[in-house]
Amino acid sequence: MIEKDLSFSPDNNTCIRVSEIAKAYFPDYQKTQSAMQMLRKRIRESKMLYEKLLEADYNEKSLYFTPIQAKLIFYYWGTPEAYKAKHAKD
Repeated sequence: MIEKDLSFSPDNNTCIRVSEIAKAYFPDYQKTQSAMQMLRKRIRESKMLYEKLLEADYNEKSLYFTPIQAKLIFYYWGTPEAYKAKHAKD
């Protein structure tokens, strides 16, 4: 499921680079920095996810998501494929 969409597993207990998640959810951006900016923007727009991430010590300047933060993203957004399908016209 998620493992085929990403180069990492959200079920492990290691931190995940923000850039990896950004590229998975926003693959149309050629520059990694642009994908990361869009990821952070969409997180802020997703009020419930943003609140839960803040409770889990989310910091927009961090280069890594903790395992809990990554799991929250997957919980609220689903897989990158599901997210892209849902937001195809955005």
